Amino acid sequence: MSRFNVDIIPDNLAALPVPPTPQIDEAAKRQGFTSREPAERLYKNDASKEATVPLSIRPPLSVANRFIAYCKQNRLSYWEGLNELMTKAGI
Repeated sequence: MSRFNVDIIPDNLAALPVPPTPQIDEAAKRQGFTSREPAERLYKNDASKEATVPLSIRPPLSVANRFIAYCKQNRLSYWEGLNELMTKAGI
């Protein structure tokens, strides 16, 4: 004999009523549970909703210093600096 009284479990669990999702979420929040749904991504500006990819390069120090100085001088992020240089080069 089991130490658990499994006889109280209904045969058809699907027939039991399920509370609406907002009530479930509120009860979970009261108990300290947090949602596992992904948070909405916030963007620094509305124009940057395009997908991004990591781009890693290992330029010579002299080239990196020139590029960083160019971006600082023109107040550009690195991707904006790359975009501007590619546009000027007609790429």
